[in-house]
Amino acid sequence: MDDGVTMGPKKSNVGKYIAVGCLGVVFIVLIALVIGGVFVANNWKTWAADTTTTIAAEVIKDSQLSGEDKRALIGRVEMIGEEFKNETISWEEMQTVFEALVESPILTVAVVNELHSDYFEISELSDEEKARAERINDRLTRGLYEERIQLNELQPVLAPISKEGSGNIEVTTSEDGTTTGLNLNLKPPNEVTADELRAFMTNAESLLEQKAIPDEPFDIDIIEEFDKAIEAAIGRRIVPDESFGDAPAPSEEAPEPAGTGAGG
Repeated sequence: MDDGVTMGPKKSNVGKYIAVGCLGVVFIVLIALVIGGVFVANNWKTWAADTTTTIAAEVIKDSQLSGEDKRALIGRVEMIGEEFKNETISWEEMQTVFEALVESPILTVAVVNELHSDYFEISELSDEEKARAERINDRLTRGLYEERIQLNELQPVLAPISKEGSGNIEVTTSEDGTTTGLNLNLKPPNEVTADELRAFMTNAESLLEQKAIPDEPFDIDIIEEFDKAIEAAIGRRIVPDESFGDAPAPSEEAPEPAGTGAGG
């Protein structure tokens, strides 16, 4: 699904439950490093920022985003890492950034899109069925983004492709209540049959009809949503200029991180 113009009037709260995919992983790693007491002498900020940025770049490169969006997102994460190392952004502001990203639609889109690519694009379904699945993906994204679908309502939808057919979704949190993970308890893609995917689609379409989610394409501009989340957190956007990191031109196959793993 190509990213287009942001649609829908609300930001999604489903993100507070979802801490996987794209940037959820990135900032959870950073929080774990700091709260967990992992420090490297006086250079812990440099080490933590570089490590997290490297992980971020790899996660983003493996995502379903376009090459241009991958480069734009990697550049922003690197810039945030640099500002954290240089103390332009404080640890308290980093926590606020994390919370803003979790509340944004970014993680919703990441999880739904990865689910689609991991299970449907590689399946033995017909081209017509895959097109139907892609529309279902759009509609689920919209329903979650506009808060017309809640996370627990996905459990019966996921049941056909989940372990033991339960559809059970497990959310893990830290002692302070911060969401640290989401386990959908799904079978590995290679263990899911075409008939189970068809059952998933039937369940999803039933829910989508109940929620009156329009049967039409739905695109979200991930970069704009990222920028809005950062601005909401610290009062400004963090957008690198063209020369930041001397990054190469965007590439669908291998958008390279501009300044990861630099150390000290």
